[in-house]
Amino acid sequence: MALSRIRIPSLPALAAYAADLAAALRPGDVVTLSGPLGVGKTALVKALARSLGITDEVISPTFVYQQTYRLPTDSSIRALTHLDLYRLTSDADVTALGLVTEDPTGVVVIEWPERAPTLASRATLQLTWTFAPDGSRDLTSEWRRP
Repeated sequence: MALSRIRIPSLPALAAYAADLAAALRPGDVVTLSGPLGVGKTALVKALARSLGITDEVISPTFVYQQTYRLPTDSSIRALTHLDLYRLTSDADVTALGLVTEDPTGVVVIEWPERAPTLASRATLQLTWTFAPDGSRDLTSEWRRP
């Protein structure tokens, strides 16, 4: 398990981080994004989608819970599935709604994973965001691949 911490001072820095992340992801990865409202979780998903070659508009799925975006056919990752669990209360809600929680040919990114702890435990990458005193963001990442 590799743990690292970085500071994200700006949107261009976020885009650069997303590009590095896109290069490191593999089909089947599950990424969790934790942190307070407004810290930049959805902004990271948007930047990640752009880095993966997705040209569709990426929106927060807060009210629909899930959005799936197809990647270009020349990518080894076939889809990016974005879940926002903010309005859920348990793992049972995830099951009841039939949300996609694993995709062996794609990547699943989950905002608010603490709302579904069993699901969160399957993450191959955990990202935790905090506000830094200067207004930038601190990001702690932990890879959990075997």
